[in-house]
Amino acid sequence: MNPSKATGGIVEDLTKQLPKSMFLSMDADKTLLHIIQKKITSAKNVHCILGYCRWPRSLKSLHETDGIKFRVFHDGDPLDWVSIHRFHHQFTDSDRDPHSPIEGFWFSHVWWICDTRYIKYKCGGRNNVMDLKQQWFYWFLRMTIGFHVLMFWTVLYLYGGLPYLTCGGGVGGVIGYHVTWLVNSACHIWGSRSWKTKDTSRNVWWLSLFTMGESWHNNHHAFESSARQGLEWWQIDITWYLIRLFEVLGLATDVKLPSEFQKQKLALTR
Repeated sequence: MNPSKATGGIVEDLTKQLPKSMFLSMDADKTLLHIIQKKITSAKNVHCILGYCRWPRSLKSLHETDGIKFRVFHDGDPLDWVSIHRFHHQFTDSDRDPHSPIEGFWFSHVWWICDTRYIKYKCGGRNNVMDLKQQWFYWFLRMTIGFHVLMFWTVLYLYGGLPYLTCGGGVGGVIGYHVTWLVNSACHIWGSRSWKTKDTSRNVWWLSLFTMGESWHNNHHAFESSARQGLEWWQIDITWYLIRLFEVLGLATDVKLPSEFQKQKLALTR
């Protein structure tokens, strides 16, 4: 076969598929499914990395699989995420907060990511995750980032062509990013406060469905070690529902929750 004809055929095939994958005709179900799986995976995985609950040793492989998904779904290195999260709680709303809201909405939402030297300059690098650095699995994830992302995009294309690649990977990834970033920005600007915290954290109810419960941010800052962020029965927290299910099934142990005394101590109204 003539190589030029073969190449031309591939380009022609991609060109035919391209209009089908644009916004006006994209498959919303693929995009939505990617966003939901991305948020559930990242939230559940990070909850256990941060120590809000634990997997039994027999299910360590399940936790490691989530770690790979976390990497694949464009969330990057789990250690970077945990390091930034810890710095945020340590230096909340200060000059050393990695995504400080005092710098403005857009800075806390996305601009802070653009300078790769920023975290090291402000916080001193990843010196607060030494407990996790010693685990070979997270070293493996960091060394193989390109492979995981490439495989994810390749599988999407082989399974559904350019529409899956564009909607399930590209569009879904971008929307998922912004949903995550809204916790850093919107949840420190708008919303309600139920607890006396020394920061600007807010509970944003309308964001809870999209973030799987992570937008109950004032709750989270008040009780940082709690596996449950939607503390009231009506506060939707899908991540907590999953953790609770795992606990009932014996798949998650040492699940941390705030005591009634802790709640009374920090409550704005008693």
